[in-house]
Amino acid sequence: MLKHLKRKFKKWLIIAAVGFLGIMFIFAGVSSIGGGIMSLLLSWQSQTCDQQTDSSSGNLSVSGYSKNVISKAVAASEAVGADLKIKPALVFAQLAAETGMQDTTEVREDNNFGGIKYSSTFSDVATPGNISPEGDHYAHFKNISGFATIYRNTIKNMLGGKKPSTWREFVVILKSKGYMGDNVDHYVGLGQNWYTNYNKLAKKYGKGKIKLSASNNGSNSDATDSSSDGSSTCPNSSDDSQYSGTWTWPFKSIKSKPASLDGGQYGHTSYSRGQTNFHDGFDFSNGLNGVHNGSDVIAVTSGTIYKVGYDSAALHYIWEKAGDYNIIYQEGFNSSSDIHVHKGDKVKIGQKIGTITGTHVHLGITTNKKNPTMNQIGSPVANGFDHPNCWLDPIKVIQHGLKK
Repeated sequence: MLKHLKRKFKKWLIIAAVGFLGIMFIFAGVSSIGGGIMSLLLSWQSQTCDQQTDSSSGNLSVSGYSKNVISKAVAASEAVGADLKIKPALVFAQLAAETGMQDTTEVREDNNFGGIKYSSTFSDVATPGNISPEGDHYAHFKNISGFATIYRNTIKNMLGGKKPSTWREFVVILKSKGYMGDNVDHYVGLGQNWYTNYNKLAKKYGKGKIKLSASNNGSNSDATDSSSDGSSTCPNSSDDSQYSGTWTWPFKSIKSKPASLDGGQYGHTSYSRGQTNFHDGFDFSNGLNGVHNGSDVIAVTSGTIYKVGYDSAALHYIWEKAGDYNIIYQEGFNSSSDIHVHKGDKVKIGQKIGTITGTHVHLGITTNKKNPTMNQIGSPVANGFDHPNCWLDPIKVIQHGLKK
């Protein structure tokens, strides 16, 4: 009996040992594979690490390409390369390293060759696309022009004025700037053949016609304008009405110039907002200046409610018009029920128009003269962030109006 039990014990021990080794082998294999996949994901994800740069070269307009994936990529690469004065083969190889030039949903439907994540700062050329593995949205670009413009901005910022002459040198620069999580050798290998064969591919598939445009919609416009600071869209004219009328603070608890969190101030701040650090309004934060969850949001001046709605950037918002002024109260309402006015309502200065339930109320003030496209496209955030000439400083406007 004892011998039998010993034999059984040895048998179980052997089985357990074999099983343990098998599990360790599988785990090691999965870890190795997972490491490779993670490297690629980090590389893909890194496209969103740094898209903050000015669009000093104007918007790119790309046309003439076919539906073929490589044709689109060649067109975008030619446009970006010409604008940055670098070899288009470098841009093409980088796009290929990210996508493998596969006809994926992001490439086919979203015109997104770089895995760029959606940001409200380029809502004029893109909308939220598919959900990424990280849970946020890829950008769905309206066309190749929109993608090329945003991608150009990203690469320009990362290169920092450097002009790499080889594919490896290009990758080393991007790696040094934290652009990707992959290692240099592996990433170089992903794009090397595409870089080497670019001229052949461009000759076969390249039908792109490169144009530069100052339009802000990334469309295939034939318009050309070297201005890109918003001056063509938002005239920097002497607008005498910018400090006229009677105004008050959006919360009754505020009695003097309000404090704000870092980045909540109007103008250029330390906080990056995609392509620029410009903030087109002032954030009245919940928890500062006596403002708390449930505080009444009041009209800062008398006017008419032009629009109440929802926007991916502004969230639930109230758009008030007061003569030439456009006043936008946004981001402070978690639902439409927190807004207590409707389109067409006449409101008096100091009248309750909503209840703050979000982290802050962003107040933006502009005029028809300074932001002429706002009414045309019906967007409460038209020319936000990247066009300083379009917006007024809400604090200065209100302080001037308080004196009356």
